[in-house]
Amino acid sequence: MTMYFFFGLHGITELMHIYGFPLAKSLHLPHVSLALAYFMEGLLFFFHLHGKDMMEVHVHVLLVYVIYGTTLATALEIKFRSSLLLAVLRSAGTFLQGLWFWAVAFILYNPIPNAVKWDPASHADNMLVTAVSPQTPHGQ
Repeated sequence: MTMYFFFGLHGITELMHIYGFPLAKSLHLPHVSLALAYFMEGLLFFFHLHGKDMMEVHVHVLLVYVIYGTTLATALEIKFRSSLLLAVLRSAGTFLQGLWFWAVAFILYNPIPNAVKWDPASHADNMLVTAVSPQTPHGQ
């Protein structure tokens, strides 16, 4: 099963909720399916680390932290439906995941011609990745 299946499942449960299916509303299926989709995404990225170089593992681990934080916020939102803080945390986590994809595109596969490439084996470059990562306060 891929994460696309689970995000597709979330889309179906969201439509069921919008069109008033009683089961979707009573079981809070959109939030349950979204938490499941985020969890599966985190699981896939966690097990995507085998055989990668040090820098690629590092940036994937940073993403896994954000994904599981987003999963936790979404799961807590099932219980605390009126919590604005949890909704903002879920949205911010989703936004940070998108920023991560942009950042990693430039870190691992720099598309700018003649740009200096990051050294995947360099400890200094790996520490710099942490500092400029979208989810750290230093990188903002």
